[in-house]
Amino acid sequence: MITLKDIAKLSGYSVTTVSRALNGYSDVNEETRQHIQNIADQHGYAPNVLAKGLVSQDSKTFGFITSHFSQTKTPLIDNFTFSLFIRSIEKANALGYDIVLIHYNEKLQKNKTFKQLIAERNLSGAIIQGFDRDDELCQDALNSKVPTVFIDMGLDNESSGFVVSNIRKAAKMGFEYLVDCGYRNLLFIFGSEESWVTDQWKEAVAEASQQYQGVLDSIASLNGNYSLEDTIDLIVDNQAMVQKEKLAIFCASDHMAVGAIKGLEKLQIKVPDQTGVLGYDGMVISQYLTPSLSTIAQNPEELSAKAVEMLLEIMNNKQKRASYICKEVEVELIIRESTKELKHD
Repeated sequence: MITLKDIAKLSGYSVTTVSRALNGYSDVNEETRQHIQNIADQHGYAPNVLAKGLVSQDSKTFGFITSHFSQTKTPLIDNFTFSLFIRSIEKANALGYDIVLIHYNEKLQKNKTFKQLIAERNLSGAIIQGFDRDDELCQDALNSKVPTVFIDMGLDNESSGFVVSNIRKAAKMGFEYLVDCGYRNLLFIFGSEESWVTDQWKEAVAEASQQYQGVLDSIASLNGNYSLEDTIDLIVDNQAMVQKEKLAIFCASDHMAVGAIKGLEKLQIKVPDQTGVLGYDGMVISQYLTPSLSTIAQNPEELSAKAVEMLLEIMNNKQKRASYICKEVEVELIIRESTKELKHD
């Protein structure tokens, strides 16, 4: 691999001049800069972004820290974390930055602080996803003053912020759609009790429940723990509840919605003829299920874009920033076969 020193020899200029020319400094005249750039291009020179960052204090590289790659049995095409990561790379690259994946394993990395994870890789900041807000890593990041953006965790201060899908709108949208279809009993299945997102869902569902209190005959909630298998068992164990007429099951993830459908199959309850099922996420595979899954889709591309943009805002406004609080991303209702319009009495 050709180096700055090699280019200096080939061009006849000093290493300092070559470096300043390739980095766009104005004190190098255009003819010299072009001569040096041509030699660099001819020999396939690629700048060492990491070394450059050591000088500028901006490595042009972020970390994407998650714990969710090894904890899911779904294919990568339907791994929401993977989708966020890939789209984060695309957005960062478009803005002149790189992103590296850090799969955090608490057992292996518990003795490392967040600052150590950042320093070892000379990162300029980090996006964190797939943790609960009270996890030690998240609290460590919050207190580190390293520019950080959390996805689906309500954490923010002068050096951090968070992005989240519009859960309140998703709940309202789901309730409105199911009621308009003619469902009069509703079972909402939420995820992990420790999750900050679950708290947001509970608040949003409580608001929607209040709005439709006089319309719906019953509203109940159960914990599916964001697990397909757990949700299957949950449905089977609550047979009396899911045998109600005009029942719709609204799940806070598509994985749990698939579990709900499988559980209903075990009880020989037909979807959507006897019970409707509505998911949340927008998994690609959900459209190929039988029946295909109605869902409220998140927008991983927009979530990732906002996370990267917020990270740059935090980095570039160190003297001016206050709390960045939150950026919400819109959601979309996708109607498929697992719900249907009921005949009104």
